[in-house]
Amino acid sequence: MQEPAVVSQMWAAFDAHRGEIARQVLDTSGQTEAESLAALCDGLAEGRFRLA
Repeated sequence: MQEPAVVSQMWAAFDAHRGEIARQVLDTSGQTEAESLAALCDGLAEGRFRLA
């Protein structure tokens, strides 16, 4: 994605529903690829990303 307007529109749609999906969000800011993978695997094992 390189169009700022498209990215802004996608962010606005995501942000509008953030409270509803907060449990499924995995913030990987500042993590290495290995750390992100470990966090994802842990979350999957805990059932964190299950949708009701």
